[in-house]
Amino acid sequence: MNKNIDIPVIIFCGGNEANIRGFFEPKACIPVDGLPLLYHVIKKYIESGFSRFILPVGFGAEKITKLVSKENLALYLGSLSEKISLDVIFTGGQNGTGSRLLQCLELITNDEEVAISYSDTISDVNLVKAYHSFSGSDYLMQLTA
Repeated sequence: MNKNIDIPVIIFCGGNEANIRGFFEPKACIPVDGLPLLYHVIKKYIESGFSRFILPVGFGAEKITKLVSKENLALYLGSLSEKISLDVIFTGGQNGTGSRLLQCLELITNDEEVAISYSDTISDVNLVKAYHSFSGSDYLMQLTA
């Protein structure tokens, strides 16, 4: 695991349900290679040194909240689950991304850098390199895809 990067990671969860191979549930909950999509995203961030997570949930909030319970965190992440803090905030089922992001501001200190991701996006981006190329720069934001 990399050195701790002490900024919150907002992972948008539960925007819409998915009909993927017969799954009618939040995309964050759909299993891929034995893990729900959301856990692939969280694990990638943890392995990159991030440890603070905020999950704005809308559609399927109950399922997602259960998915990230202490018991399930330990089940899916093992000892990694002890190294993180995770807040779930209900942001409404019909709100757009901008509205959901604004509702997360109560959990972020002023002028704090933030990483933002979606719960259904898995990539091979080097998150440490992306963070360090942005942190301390004069840029307002960086988009990495």
